[in-house]
Amino acid sequence: MMLIAGKRGRGGSRFALVSLILLLSVLAISVQAQGVQNLSVDELRSLAGQGDAAAQFELGHRHADGRDVVRDDAEALRWFRLSAEQGHAGAQHNLAFRYAFGQGVPLDDAEAVRWYRLAAEQGHADAQFNLASRYARGRGVPRDDAEAVRWYRLAAEQGDVRAQLELGFRYANGQGVAHDCAAAASLLRPLASKGYAGVVLLMDRMLLPVGGTSGATGLSPQVQADLLEAETLAALEREDYPAFLSNLCAFEALGHAERLTAQDRAELLYHRAVGLRATGKPKVALMALNEYLNTAGSSGNNYQQAIMMLRPLQGEAK
Repeated sequence: MMLIAGKRGRGGSRFALVSLILLLSVLAISVQAQGVQNLSVDELRSLAGQGDAAAQFELGHRHADGRDVVRDDAEALRWFRLSAEQGHAGAQHNLAFRYAFGQGVPLDDAEAVRWYRLAAEQGHADAQFNLASRYARGRGVPRDDAEAVRWYRLAAEQGDVRAQLELGFRYANGQGVAHDCAAAASLLRPLASKGYAGVVLLMDRMLLPVGGTSGATGLSPQVQADLLEAETLAALEREDYPAFLSNLCAFEALGHAERLTAQDRAELLYHRAVGLRATGKPKVALMALNEYLNTAGSSGNNYQQAIMMLRPLQGEAK
């Protein structure tokens, strides 16, 4: 019994020693990564020559920016590539960006996507957003709204404001996800309080700085709401249903839905149903139409049109 106990003790000691060595190695790598920006160029070259990915990435930045060395984009690219090939997410994103815009390399959408994906899979938020945008626009990959939403969501969960806005808009107009104003509101309302959501909808999705004094950022919340409401109605009149649905959700997300009368709310249900049907979402459209009929009844301004639409929509929703 004593002998067995002794063997267990030595095994436990060996396990503890190995664990300690691994822990110290991880800590050393972490300290090295954090301190690499403070190293001299000679120190960086020494580490980079030994294959240190963080040093290679930093050395790439030094050559790209001309910090402590002569600016040399070709040399910067060489170090970025070496770092990226070792799995450094920042270098992979940098290389992807260069292929995306033809900076120092031929413009190559497929290569841009490949490097964006490698960085995105490691949790690089910028890469996740850029990969999502590629899927959203079909650049370098077949267009895929669902895949775009997946990557936007991952970036949004890390606090990327651009991704939060895109995801909110997609919930608002049902692009790549189910049309869901509540989900849109949960994403847009916090940003609205910082001056983002209404501004983006009014300024063709151009993100303006918080606290700006030009454009829509200088408008009072009431004026923003009036403009947004007008744009919502304009989209409805020109039968731009994706824009109508998106603006309607934003109107609610900005907290201005309480200005609507009960009749306004009911009639908007009908128009929401028409918009959802027009954008290829018959099941959700049928739910909105049924809610309209139950809410407005025969006194609704669009009651007859709703009745005429009901049966065909039931068939489409099967």
